[in-house]
Amino acid sequence: MSIKSILYALVLTIIIGLIIGFRPIIINGGSMLPTLTWGDIIIVYKPAQNEFKVGDILTYQFGSGTLVTHRIIDIDENGYFYTQGDNPNNDPD
Repeated sequence: MSIKSILYALVLTIIIGLIIGFRPIIINGGSMLPTLTWGDIIIVYKPAQNEFKVGDILTYQFGSGTLVTHRIIDIDENGYFYTQGDNPNNDPD
């Protein structure tokens, strides 16, 4: 397989992913160490609200638009998520 074919397949995969709602995000912090580290690329999508469970990693918009990627540590009876990074030096959000 040629480099040109591989690049074409990669570009096509990215375009299809964007069309159906998948989006690449580059990790630029240390709150999820050692699971995710600076420069890691993750793929995010918007699942249904009832698909989330404790232990899932999610990316959400915080405050002025900053994207945060953390793990769900609890979901209360109203469906609110409590998250925390995997780095042991972090406090829950």
